[in-house]
Amino acid sequence: MHEMAIAVALVERVEAALRHARATRAIAVHVRVGALCGVVPEALALCFPDAACATLGDVALHVELVPVELRCRSCGVVALADAAAMICAGCGATDVEVLRGRDLELTRVEVR
Repeated sequence: MHEMAIAVALVERVEAALRHARATRAIAVHVRVGALCGVVPEALALCFPDAACATLGDVALHVELVPVELRCRSCGVVALADAAAMICAGCGATDVEVLRGRDLELTRVEVR
């Protein structure tokens, strides 16, 4: 499960943010997880406390799910899509560009 490696990397980024902010404790970590990024949000949420316990202690993880948004190269329609379908909602074409949904981003660290 690569979510543990991602959780460990998040903890390292949070530790760096704490040092930068000269803060003593993180109370919440906010991340965006896109539907196409290959991360299972539930698995990340399960791994994060174990990754964080040694250095961060009890810190909340807030995951924002980012849906897939596509732009059709044929008709120009921009719409949300099912990650499995990857087809234009307007014309059914498969020549689409992914605008959102590949995100895996640490967006905010709440500190004390």
